[in-house]
Amino acid sequence: AFALHLMGVWGIRANGERVAKLATEIAARAAKLDAMKQEFGLFNAPKFKKGVEQAPTANKKALQLAVAAAYGGADYAPKTKGRIDKTTGERVPEIATDKETLLNSGDEFLVELAETGESLSGVRTTFLPALTRAVNAPVCPSWQALVATGRISCWAPNLTNQPRAGGVRECWEARPGYLFFNADYDSAELRSLAQVTYTLFGQSTMRDALNDGKQLHLLTASTLLGITYDECVARFKAGSPDVCDKKTGARQLAKPINFGLGGGMGAETFVK
Repeated sequence: AFALHLMGVWGIRANGERVAKLATEIAARAAKLDAMKQEFGLFNAPKFKKGVEQAPTANKKALQLAVAAAYGGADYAPKTKGRIDKTTGERVPEIATDKETLLNSGDEFLVELAETGESLSGVRTTFLPALTRAVNAPVCPSWQALVATGRISCWAPNLTNQPRAGGVRECWEARPGYLFFNADYDSAELRSLAQVTYTLFGQSTMRDALNDGKQLHLLTASTLLGITYDECVARFKAGSPDVCDKKTGARQLAKPINFGLGGGMGAETFVK
């Protein structure tokens, strides 16, 4: 806790040139996203107040229609609990428009809308303002040593959960004369799980695999691909997309299995 406190006091700085570049890129991406929404009719017609045009508002119904079309009709589209009808007092389900629904739609526009919109939202509202401040003075996040999940937490901004894409992480920089360095335990969570399983039940195939020097994500990936572990390792070292791709590669897909099932994730969530 004291180490985290000192980290908060010391704070973190950002590189001005990289932040300026990121701000330009974010503005361009936001303009592109707005143009996409405009093209597909996802904005309401502009309103004027005292002769001044107001910022366009989202047309939720248009987005719901697009989702319904992507899923082959309103009856097949995912639903939310919806709103309560003032006349009947009953809840009326509505077509869902959340990120998961858009990503699973198979529609190119909706998928891009989900991916771009989410990454832009966090960067624009949380990280870009913090990065801008950190150019001229240290930004000092708050840290908590232990939360219910057993991990640490951080806020203002949350440095433990930064966007992978978008250039945010590349903007931070060490002070002159200092370096950032990375240190990580190898498969700490899964090794702990393997030991607990072995202690409780006297056996653990995960423990056996680790003691044989195997990488668990690649071992599960080899099962997904229907190939031997050695072949999977060879493809991984060669950078083969079927193993290495950050979104669809078998190694990435193995993580929900290795981490999730051991943590009590149910079948429905696993399928999603």
